[in-house]
Amino acid sequence: KMTGRPAVLIQRKTYAEVNMLLANGDVDMAFLSTGAYSSYRGMNEVDILVMTEHDHTTLYNADVIVHKDSSIQSIEDLQGKVFAFTDPLSHSGHMVIEDYLRKRNTVPERFFKRFFCTYSHDKSIWAVANKIADGASFDSQIYEYVIIRNPQLVENIRVIASIGPAPTGPVVISQKVKPEQKDQLRQIFLTMHQDEETAKAMSKLVIDRFVPPEPELYEPLRKLYNQA
Repeated sequence: KMTGRPAVLIQRKTYAEVNMLLANGDVDMAFLSTGAYSSYRGMNEVDILVMTEHDHTTLYNADVIVHKDSSIQSIEDLQGKVFAFTDPLSHSGHMVIEDYLRKRNTVPERFFKRFFCTYSHDKSIWAVANKIADGASFDSQIYEYVIIRNPQLVENIRVIASIGPAPTGPVVISQKVKPEQKDQLRQIFLTMHQDEETAKAMSKLVIDRFVPPEPELYEPLRKLYNQA
């Protein structure tokens, strides 16, 4: 409404599908996860419009969880167990564990008995809470979100490790968008928290406000994805 132009919301299941929308020029703007942005290499280049902030920080950790009744106390104890990854491109839900294992001269295929992708942080928590997987990793801010939305689910899990920090997932915009439109959209995001109703909706997504981007925070992760 504030831009005077209609907006169309397009959703996809996987990070790769969202990246493909950007790469093909099918969307102008997207909410990306940390991993989706760090792995993006589309010909349709994008810029970070804004980043999300929660509890006065734009950083989060990757939490590794197990069932509360499990005897597992560390990531090393997960050797030979079943692990739930979120998405192949996810940083907190996949790449952080792969990097952890690579630094210890192993890979998921050798370290775990079996692993699978849930394509949702919530489903990864559900898989561990219901003993379908022995362990999983996910964005620590998602943990806060689930505590608010589904506290019964987290009653059955326990955090055994936190790896990080890493920058939160950014809002990105195609470089083909006109500079004046980009500036207008950035200003809308930067002031969004000042509207009471919008602020309430944002809080349910564990976002206090949107802040100016710091692209340099993602460079170490982009190098990590290049290696992978």
